[in-house]
This record gives sequence, structure tokens and C-alpha cells, in this order.
Amino acid sequence: MGRYFDAIDSESYHPFTELFTADSRHIRPGQDVLRGLDEIRSFFEHERRSSNTTHQTEWVRHIGNESYCKVVVSGELTGAEYEGEVICEFGFDTRSETISKYKVYRGYDR
Repeated sequence: MGRYFDAIDSESYHPFTELFTADSRHIRPGQDVLRGLDEIRSFFEHERRSSNTTHQTEWVRHIGNESYCKVVVSGELTGAEYEGEVICEFGFDTRSETISKYKVYRGYDR
């Protein structure tokens, strides 16, 4: 989880090649599901609307191959600053040690 948030906050998406595979899914409320490394990385490199973000994890819970965390997010969106909390769900493929599913439940208006 930390490597994922670090990549987003640094706006350097090369680590995604080690975090996601062709079978990975990235799910965000109200938006199309991103499927596979190429689509996920392309979204972040070319379509992501927020910038200068900081993700601070408040808590993490592990249940089987899934982890849930509460994260405080701050950054900029279309020139305005924002801050809010989100709940994130990570599903992991233990064989490849990659993220098989990432789902965010937003707790703030974007």
C-alpha cells in the first residue's frame, strides 16, 4: 500500500509496473473501472485531475488477501486545495505479490 501511495504522491508511476498486472482492476466511484497495468498507468500519467497530493494512512486492517485502510488525502484539484478522508480496499495476489484489486470509497466531494 505504501509503495502505491508513494508513487501517486511523487507523481512517478514507474513503480506501477511492479504493483499491477494485466489482470489488476482499479475501481473508483462514478468512473469507469481501469483494467490492467497499461490502462491504470495511462490514467495516472494522462488523465488524473488531482496533483500535489499527500496520502497519510490512519489505520490498516488485514482480512485474508485483502487490506482496508483509512487515508487522509490532501492536494490540488483544478487549482483549488482539498483535504478529505477515504477508505481504500486492496486485494492482493499472493503469488505475484501484486495488487489484484484497488477500490476507493470516497469520503469527500471531488
